[in-house]
Amino acid sequence: QEGSCVSILVCTSESERTYRFGHLTFQEFLAASFVAHLKKPAAIWAALHRDARQAINAQWNREVLFFSAGMMDEDTFVGFAKLLVGKDDGSGVLCALVKELGQR
Repeated sequence: QEGSCVSILVCTSESERTYRFGHLTFQEFLAASFVAHLKKPAAIWAALHRDARQAINAQWNREVLFFSAGMMDEDTFVGFAKLLVGKDDGSGVLCALVKELGQR
């Protein structure tokens, strides 16, 4: 649509000076950048799996996982992939996630 734009930050309350991201993708990208630079697989796991009731591959984490996998150096990705495979409960869900992350 002509004249429309997406702002990185959108003011939600001028009086309280609160803002939100104009699109969820900005938040996901910034979270992924933080995660990818952690380097240690256990720290990456902890950052992505803060709520033990929610699966690491839950919809809310998926884009962050994919973005961060693309930003990780090879050694970090391999270490994180090994950690995920080691945490698989036999269902194959985490192994499938590693395969999907590697393909992107």
